[in-house]
Amino acid sequence: MTLVKRVSSIKHTLKCRFVQSANVILRLPKRTMRLAVLVARAALPVGARRWGNRWLESPVGRARRYLAKGQTIDSFFATLNQREVRYVVLRWFETLPDVATHEDIDLLVADEDLSRIEDLFGTDDQAQTFDVYSASGVSGSTYLGMPYYPPELAHNILDSRCWYRDRFAIPDRQHHFLSLAYHLLFHKGSLSADHDYICALQGLCPAGQLDALNDFDALYAYLDSVGWVPELDTQRKLARRSGYLRKRLTTSETLESPGDMMIFIVRDWASHKDRLTRIVEMLRSVPLEVMHLWVFEEQARTLAKQAIRGGNWGRGPYTTSGGDPYAMIVCFDYHPQPPDGQMLEDFPYLGNAHYLVKQRIRDHLNQCVLTFRQANCLHSADDEQEAYRYLTAVYPDRVATVRHEVARRATYFDEPYPVQALLQTHRTRAKVEKIDFNGRLAIKKTFKYGNAAYLEREVLVHSRLSGCLQAIPPLLAHGDDYLILPWYEDELSRLNTAARHAKLREMGEQIVEILRFFYEQGYALIDFHPGNLLYCEEHGLKVFDFEFLYRYPRIPAHFDLAFDIKGVPTDFDGDLPSGHRGKGRTYRNTWQPVIGPLNRYASVEAPPR
Repeated sequence: MTLVKRVSSIKHTLKCRFVQSANVILRLPKRTMRLAVLVARAALPVGARRWGNRWLESPVGRARRYLAKGQTIDSFFATLNQREVRYVVLRWFETLPDVATHEDIDLLVADEDLSRIEDLFGTDDQAQTFDVYSASGVSGSTYLGMPYYPPELAHNILDSRCWYRDRFAIPDRQHHFLSLAYHLLFHKGSLSADHDYICALQGLCPAGQLDALNDFDALYAYLDSVGWVPELDTQRKLARRSGYLRKRLTTSETLESPGDMMIFIVRDWASHKDRLTRIVEMLRSVPLEVMHLWVFEEQARTLAKQAIRGGNWGRGPYTTSGGDPYAMIVCFDYHPQPPDGQMLEDFPYLGNAHYLVKQRIRDHLNQCVLTFRQANCLHSADDEQEAYRYLTAVYPDRVATVRHEVARRATYFDEPYPVQALLQTHRTRAKVEKIDFNGRLAIKKTFKYGNAAYLEREVLVHSRLSGCLQAIPPLLAHGDDYLILPWYEDELSRLNTAARHAKLREMGEQIVEILRFFYEQGYALIDFHPGNLLYCEEHGLKVFDFEFLYRYPRIPAHFDLAFDIKGVPTDFDGDLPSGHRGKGRTYRNTWQPVIGPLNRYASVEAPPR
């Protein structure tokens, strides 16, 4: 595909304010456009390739380096020392400058010094091999896309380095032991024949701690006690190579609780582009309840940056970094979705398929951005266990509060009555079940935590007004978060759309009577539509769902001015359903297509009661 065609195809995908920018680009001379593409490519990592709207780094060339032609190991380290590069040789340095055949040299280098040593490496893969890791996981110096050690620990290694034979910087004794033990557990995951790790660790082990070398579990416990165990999300990534971690994480206990506490991390890119509000809206559309949104202060931001994503907040497979962590969103999912086989193949520790909404959010926010400016703007935990680890790492003083809030929401799952069926609804605010209520069939509507106002409106109508209008079902029982109504066999649900509308037209007078009744009682239904009706041969027409009931501060002078007829005014101060636009539901746009004009019915001109 030619360059002009490629740019033209990009233009067709651009939206919002970036369309004008794309048009400017398309008017540039062809030579200028070619130069712009070359500059964009130059910003990509070496060996990157295109996949969809992301650039993927080739695994070759990340940490692996080869000594440049004309260099020797002695001259290499002499140059590092002359340039005052902050580095350490991590292990197996005892024979330097001699290195066994096929043995590589592992270096940890300060981020700011990484670019200062690149000229010492070449492309001859037969030369001495180095694995070069930066302290914070700079692109091209990572392990599995992450820092080799958690950045804070890596900086500790560099800060406490000492000298071997006065010319090779190495970890001091304490950090030599810790970094080697970390490498064995989390990178290797098993003993290997290339080196005697146990013997080396025994020689470095702190006094009185030899029991830590009894087995891998004992060594893990010791590293954990001294703060040298990475966060859970990092361990899960390292488990791709570490057999010990794979076994440990597979057999670890998972949290068993109804519902799912979820955490999403918004990155700077989204805040800079004023997308935080849109992210929250899309999370709620899943639907998830957004319990908290905390914008990080300096201390929390530092903790999040160190503890989450293995400390690596680079660009990953995108062309632009999403930036550092900006905010934490704590959600509760009342209806977690188990991941399918393909999801688990891609994300082995995924506990809830709804976490993948982050991919949809990323794509949505990137759709108006030129490809070479797209970024990963949203990160998340993989399951509730990992979510609590994030919370503990950043806000340890808020963990108990969140656990208490989750426990309160768990009452939503209490089932004091035998459930016959879970009915299909949007479940935005409540779930609806068919139950056995003291020997009779009934409907139980249970509201999620924080939706008491909607429940109160339902209870008010069914308890106080059902005796005044036969179409309102009576209230059988209610509690702090639920109400119970009689069960009716709905004949309308068995009909196709045309037949259903025909049946409703037969009952048009009763439907208008319902609207007028609530008007005369001083209320508007706000969200009254055909889906709120059912018809039972034995009991007649029934109306339900009064969550958005609104009491007029001043009743409109005439019925045809009621909010259910004319729509809500611009200064309406009540609750509105999701997706409400303009005046919302009016008689003209909701009922007239089904039962005909309003003036057809006698209830319109009926005298006040």
